[in-house]
This record gives sequence, C-alpha cells and structure tokens, in this order.
Amino acid sequence: MLDEDGHDHVIVALDADTIRQGRAASFRSKVQAVLEQYHVSKDDASVCIAIPTIEAWLLAAYDEHPEQVENPKAKLCDILKLERFTAEKATELATALDIDLARKRAPSFDEFIKTVTRIAGHLRAMSAAA
Repeated sequence: MLDEDGHDHVIVALDADTIRQGRAASFRSKVQAVLEQYHVSKDDASVCIAIPTIEAWLLAAYDEHPEQVENPKAKLCDILKLERFTAEKATELATALDIDLARKRAPSFDEFIKTVTRIAGHLRAMSAAA
C-alpha cells in the first residue's frame, strides 16, 4: 500500500501521555490495530511511543530519569528559564542532543533509534539488491 505513494516504510512516533509502561504498551497495540484496519501492516509501519512525551527525549540531556517526569515540557521550561516551549527551542535542543546519553536515560528513545536503524538497514539492503 505504501509503495503506491512512493514510501517503503513509515515510522509513527506518538506521545504516550503517561509514565506508566503498561498503558504505553496498550496504546501502541491500539495504534497498531488502527493501522491494520486501514491495511497498513507491521511490515509497512512501525509504531514508536515516547514515554511520557517526545519532550522527555530532550529532557534526557538534563535529567537522569526523564521518562518518570509527568510533564517534561514544563520541566524543560523550568530548567532553561523559558516562559514557553517552542518548536524552535525543541529543534535547537534536538540538534545538540547527545544521542548516546539520551538512549541510556530514555528507553523509549532507545527503541525509536533502534527502529530507525533497523528500517534504514532494511531499505539500504533493498536498494542494494535492486
């Protein structure tokens, strides 16, 4: 299905909006079920869930346990003395993020990186075979 649109694979990254691992796993299953209803298989799409939010991945630069923070965006604002957290600030932090440190501190980020790496390897192999 995705090939028709020129895409070999899609990675869906969503916030769990919870620090509870069980709820995040349940949410992932629900998202995968919705994708399957639309005939998008696990071979076509990977679902990555940020716990509790994608901002926790950025917070990993400042906090040893970012996935245990209920509101990572608010904590980033406190740490960085910001009135509000903007897309520009998120881009700045993401650009400077120590990927290895974030992977150690945020398991959901580690899973995201593993997924991207796996899909990239698969696409390289497909490209080389063509």
